Amino acid sequence: MKDIAKVNSYPIVVIGAGAGGLVIAIGATKAGKKVLLIEKGPYGGDCTNFGCIPSKSLIASAHSAFAMKEGKELGIDSLPLIVHADETLFRVRSIVAEIRSHEDPDALNKLGLETLTGSAKFEGPHTLLVNNEVIHAKQIVIATGSSAFIPQITGLDKTPFLTNETIFELKKIPKSLTVIGGGPIGCELAQAFLRLGSKISLIHSHTELLNKEEPSAQNVIANQFKLEGMSLYLGMAVKEVSYNQDRFQIFLENGQKFESDALLVSVGRKPNVSSLNLEEAGVNYSDKGIPVDAYGRTNISHIWAVGDVIGSPFFTHWAEYQARSVLTSLLLPFPFKKKIDKNQSIPRVTFTDPEVASIGLTEKEASQCYNIATYTVPFSQVDRAITTGRTEGFVKIVTKKWSSKILGCTIVGERAGEMLGEITLAMYTGIPLRKLSGLIHPYPTYNLAIRKAADMWLTQTILSIFKRKKLNKDIKKYLPIIIIFIAMALIYFSGIYQYFSLETLRIYHKSLKTFVEIHPIALPILFCLTYITSTALSIPGAIFLTLLGGYLFPPPFSTSYVVLSATCGATFIFLAARTALKDILKKKAGPFLQKMEAGFQENAASYLLFLRFVPLFPFWLVNIAPAFFGVSLFTFVWTTLVGIFPGTLVFTLAGGGLEKILENNEPFSLNTIFNTQIKMSLILLGITALVPIVWKKFKKNRPDF
Repeated sequence: MKDIAKVNSYPIVVIGAGAGGLVIAIGATKAGKKVLLIEKGPYGGDCTNFGCIPSKSLIASAHSAFAMKEGKELGIDSLPLIVHADETLFRVRSIVAEIRSHEDPDALNKLGLETLTGSAKFEGPHTLLVNNEVIHAKQIVIATGSSAFIPQITGLDKTPFLTNETIFELKKIPKSLTVIGGGPIGCELAQAFLRLGSKISLIHSHTELLNKEEPSAQNVIANQFKLEGMSLYLGMAVKEVSYNQDRFQIFLENGQKFESDALLVSVGRKPNVSSLNLEEAGVNYSDKGIPVDAYGRTNISHIWAVGDVIGSPFFTHWAEYQARSVLTSLLLPFPFKKKIDKNQSIPRVTFTDPEVASIGLTEKEASQCYNIATYTVPFSQVDRAITTGRTEGFVKIVTKKWSSKILGCTIVGERAGEMLGEITLAMYTGIPLRKLSGLIHPYPTYNLAIRKAADMWLTQTILSIFKRKKLNKDIKKYLPIIIIFIAMALIYFSGIYQYFSLETLRIYHKSLKTFVEIHPIALPILFCLTYITSTALSIPGAIFLTLLGGYLFPPPFSTSYVVLSATCGATFIFLAARTALKDILKKKAGPFLQKMEAGFQENAASYLLFLRFVPLFPFWLVNIAPAFFGVSLFTFVWTTLVGIFPGTLVFTLAGGGLEKILENNEPFSLNTIFNTQIKMSLILLGITALVPIVWKKFKKNRPDF
């Protein structure tokens, strides 16, 4: 193994030879760039040396030992079972060495990539110090990864505890092992060492293992661990740790105490930022990592960061994805730089047995944002799982109810990690779950559980609405709003609303006047019904109808007809929205409706009155919005009557002056419609609109006595 550092100045320098750093360094080298890769520890990073590779190698041995032990259930008597458990650790180290040989300096140098082994510290924005050697770089990529987080537990620092970086150096499987932490690393290694002969005690501060997963997944894993003989201490914290006579003593907060031969600490990860001397480069960072923009750049535009060093989630595949985007940006000019898609759901797999694979939102998370449907298929209903005797676990897919757009998925089963790829691809390409029912899945495979879940969209969601009880309930709930939508469609497509214009009035004004004289009772009724319908259906033309009311009827009656009709129409749409759409629309309310909700909750009557007075808010929106926020029918009605009265009065008075314009065949304009008296009324209306605001401010600033 050797390093090559030919010059002290490079276009690209990468700090860290883990998953992210290797992608960028090797990719840029193959593109013809001169690159220097700096690494202080073993090349390959955490995944190759301390994480994915050694843990999965150990799990493979543990799985084989467990399968032989449980062989009787498949008709195979494997007794006497002899497990050379200690040899599994030698096998793990051999596999790590083999994979690392493809990532060490010798292998990288053959690709033309220059390497330098040592700890890098920033001396300036473009300057690094490594082994007392100054390195200049035009572009710098930080990919230093993460390391085990060590909690503040009394006495822990005085003991030879293990982390994922040291546990694979054990020469023997310990007779007993205590694991602090019930996350993915803790659960994987606890089960593996249990199956290889260790007595395992697992302590977790949360009440459930794998606390980011679905509760049903947590239950399956906890039950499996208990079935295999693991001691679980959930919802408990470690108070103190000591080490005497080659034994660990663990004291819990609740007073319990026990001993073990080894202690593994796996309570989380922390980004490796402290040794980089980032202050000298002016790079912003915190204990949670280095913040980056959409392209992977830090606040210093020529310094980039990828992988665990930018903070959670700590996944190798996420680091590699970021690295590919940054590599593109480093190689191509600005217009072609590639953003990191942070909105894409990141799949994750915990390699316990059964495996836990998930992506996207849990059922609880999704239900807080969407109208959802959840489809669960237990492996006890999947033929392949039955044939292998592995029926524990399930496939659970969370979707938007009607479109079946996939929001999240959890799979607990023997091949969960491999199965998740189908759902991941569907989510990435926007394929709804229902379409997967038409995909031919080979039989018998575990993935048939996904097709079964897709079939359930039709049988459980669509066909269920035709069940009599539910259909009657839905019809009663949605009938008013359905009628409104149908009527709106008919009116808009027919173009009737286009007749609500002053030019139409110019043509038919004499006929209307004659109709008033002949039918003094019928016309007011017809006018009110038209106004109610127009308001309820939110049809354009309210101003025209108000002016028309002032033209047809004398002042006391015209204003009354319009106010009462508008209130009736507004009340109808308010009740319809409250009945059918409240739950759906409130979940999808944007910032505007959320702001309105705060006002309604503070004082429903005064806030609604304010919205009626101020003409900046669309009338139809003010009719619907209160339905989301629990405004009573009485409050809605009286505030509507009072709030629209001033504006209605002004416009009906203006409508009364239309007769003179029509008789003289004058053009319609603001000056002809609104005389001086009406204009003064409009000014008065504007002042009136300010009253609620002034009153609200006065109440807020008034001192309490």
